Amino acid sequence: FTIKSRKKYKILSSAASTWNNEIKKAGYNSRRPPWNLNKDLRIDTNYEIFLLCRKIDHCFKYKSFNYLVSDKFILLLDEFYNKYKNFCRNKQYRCLVVSEYNSFFSKVALSIFRDLSKPSIFLHHGGVPTFYEKNIQNRCDYFVMWGKKQINSYSKMGYNKNKFYVSGHPSYTEIPKKLKFGLNNILVINKSLLGVHPMEKFPNEDKGNAIIYLYSLQNVLKKMGVENVKLKVHPSENFNWYKKYIDSNFFQRAGDNINKCLDKADLVIGPASTTIIDSLFNGVNYVIYEPKIKNKSILGWDITPPIDGKDPRIPVAFNEDELINILKNKLKIEISILNEFVKQPLDLTFFEKIIK
Repeated sequence: FTIKSRKKYKILSSAASTWNNEIKKAGYNSRRPPWNLNKDLRIDTNYEIFLLCRKIDHCFKYKSFNYLVSDKFILLLDEFYNKYKNFCRNKQYRCLVVSEYNSFFSKVALSIFRDLSKPSIFLHHGGVPTFYEKNIQNRCDYFVMWGKKQINSYSKMGYNKNKFYVSGHPSYTEIPKKLKFGLNNILVINKSLLGVHPMEKFPNEDKGNAIIYLYSLQNVLKKMGVENVKLKVHPSENFNWYKKYIDSNFFQRAGDNINKCLDKADLVIGPASTTIIDSLFNGVNYVIYEPKIKNKSILGWDITPPIDGKDPRIPVAFNEDELINILKNKLKIEISILNEFVKQPLDLTFFEKIIK
């Protein structure tokens, strides 16, 4: 494939702008669906379908549950499905790209492309998988991960390795030569509650344990002479909820976006998270703290690869004593592990293989 020849291959993509810009740069004729507007790509739709999308979206936001399960609304969804399916058939898209597979419109698109025998591709937005359910692999035809470390983890958990491709990531291009490890400016990442579960079976998360996680961290850090830290909660959560239960003199709100927070930090402490990769690429060591209760995480999830303590290059503390040991001895994650978490350089050749 040359950049010129790729122009004839139409791709429908609801991926993040970072990815869509790279797909466009590679020469593919990519468009956004009508429910996923952004300035990076033009949307592909007609006026009737666009209005149907707006109407359905309005109903989901403002109509009652009784209306959403009514025959009237189901008929509206059927109308949209059939009209959008015909639209996609006429447009002759070669593949679908999604960044999630749980929302209504993503599920509709995935179902339509399956009916049309066209491949679907999930661009994984996370760099460190933390839960697994094999049925998830049936939601898309192919899954694109940042590095071979993640694919090996999925394979260990029983997934079909042939459904995975390695891409790297557009934002991670330069591996630092060393990592900072200090106790003066610590950024803490909270143990976040999922809230919405994409899995069929999941533990009943105890919100109180998310607070206990922070108290446990505070207990250790005060023993190390740390007087206060910055706390960054997951974007889906509300800092003010945590503030009602924690020592706000010790845990001070980190108000900046994550990259600005990492610029100011000389150490990051938190659970298994994609922020591990963000932190390392910013030249800051990430201390992984995953306290166990009955051999499960503090929120009741299984301890899974790649953050399971079995790779000696990735120190993990499963209790307070192990955390103290990592902090006292400044045990760092080996920086070379980044080559396994994020392929260098970015590789989009999986599109050619899938389209062919």
